[in-house]
Amino acid sequence: MMKMILTTSISMKKSSSDIMVDGDDEDDFDNKYFDEKNSQDQRRSLSANMNIGYFLTNGLLAGLKLGVTSFKSKYVYEGEQDYPAQYETTYDYWTDQYIQVLVEEAGEADYEYTSSLVSNGYNISPFMRYYASFGENNNNAAFIEASVTLGSSRIQAEWDRNYESNPYFDDDDDTDKMRPLRTSKLGMAAGLSLSLFQSDNDVSISLEPAVNFSTNKFKQELELYDYDDDEMDWKELEVSTKSLYFSTAISVRF
Repeated sequence: MMKMILTTSISMKKSSSDIMVDGDDEDDFDNKYFDEKNSQDQRRSLSANMNIGYFLTNGLLAGLKLGVTSFKSKYVYEGEQDYPAQYETTYDYWTDQYIQVLVEEAGEADYEYTSSLVSNGYNISPFMRYYASFGENNNNAAFIEASVTLGSSRIQAEWDRNYESNPYFDDDDDTDKMRPLRTSKLGMAAGLSLSLFQSDNDVSISLEPAVNFSTNKFKQELELYDYDDDEMDWKELEVSTKSLYFSTAISVRF
């Protein structure tokens, strides 16, 4: 008997954030850490997952999970930057000297700073799951699952500073394509398979809520400053985390 679980999710989010340090949202110079009037923080994410498996024996399922993810965040800040008075040097024939002539008084230049982060990735996860049936006609079941996940994401960061009202500052921008972020996970799950529909030809649809736990490792090569060699050098950064979360899926068994 074969069982396929297809799960897709789409989420979009636009939010404004607030930052506080020791309960205060302003620094020692009375500047807000995050000014909602001048700042925007936008996030957008998309994920799609498909699980497919085959029953090796009655109740024991072996399968493969495939997933793709896409994430984009954008931060926009509108601010002001002081600039000094502007002078022009000219030659005075009457005094036989070079003198400076004031061209523009000191003032403030408006600017817009934009930074964005884009990430696209995939993951592959072989898994084993065991179902123990219960209920009328054994239509429902409890299950436990073990899985291993391998994945990779490519990340690109961009920023741009645009001065809108002053010719004395140059606009600038930059793009940084980071090396891939590699992911590995060991996961355990426990849940229920609750029957929603059962046909006469053994096709069934079930709701499968579950509690999941995983240990995760993230690895990425970053260009960091090496104080011993007094130069920039590529080093591998490794971060280990643990996750506990709830999930739900719709499964089709045939």
